[in-house]
Amino acid sequence: MGNKILDISQKPSKFYYQLLVNMKCEPPNLAHWKTVIPRDVEIPSIDIIMQQKVMTIKENKLAEFNYKLLCGIVSCGMLVNKWKPDISSTCKFCNENETQYHIVYLCPLVSDIWRCLSEKTQRNLTIVDIALGIPQERNLNNLISQIAFSIHKYWIIHTNDHVIASKRNLKYLIFHDLMFKSKVMKAIEEKELSDLMFNSANWIQETIT
Repeated sequence: MGNKILDISQKPSKFYYQLLVNMKCEPPNLAHWKTVIPRDVEIPSIDIIMQQKVMTIKENKLAEFNYKLLCGIVSCGMLVNKWKPDISSTCKFCNENETQYHIVYLCPLVSDIWRCLSEKTQRNLTIVDIALGIPQERNLNNLISQIAFSIHKYWIIHTNDHVIASKRNLKYLIFHDLMFKSKVMKAIEEKELSDLMFNSANWIQETIT
């Protein structure tokens, strides 16, 4: 093309909108995920991942959270400590390095949640499923996104208020979030997703002791 000047004066508004979208949103770099994903696991194409974890997620805030998780910029101790040293870089619950992967999946605090969901859905949910999505499982991907979001919300609560983290309190928070979102999904006529969230809330409630 060289220095050729293009006349865009007659282009429709969609043309300019797409330019802004392309400038604003770049595909996430998944290089950082290689530190936690087993080497023998084949990572899907970025287009498939974006479809599973962003494009088909019903709520914008969950899609945004998933995108940040994919990019490796979700708030966590290791990240926040870099500019706010009074925030510990280690997990208060188990003293491991507090990465975003640790908060959402690896910490013993959340293990019961994913174990329960794995048993009830008859799937061995892994960090790959949670982070990158499951093919042909739109409703389950939405449910997983909501739970991961609630787990991170709980982390923010107990980090900022210096509340002692507990499995019991976390489960209560997820239970209430899922019950509320079940009603929201029902209201917008997403019955299957609503039922899945309602049942999952009850499954988690059964494990509260």
